[in-house]
Amino acid sequence: MFLRQVVLQQGHPFEVKYPKRSGELLDAIEEAKRLEADPRTKRYTDMNEMWTDLDK
Repeated sequence: MFLRQVVLQQGHPFEVKYPKRSGELLDAIEEAKRLEADPRTKRYTDMNEMWTDLDK
């Protein structure tokens, strides 16, 4: 069925779109990049340690 539609439409039978990202998401992405680049950012290798810090 799909291949038939590709032939009939001479391409994809749907429009390919990029999702619109909110300003909040873009801000979070930038914050994550800054934190990743900062060597002073606390990092965890143990989930229990992370949860303990979050509970403080």
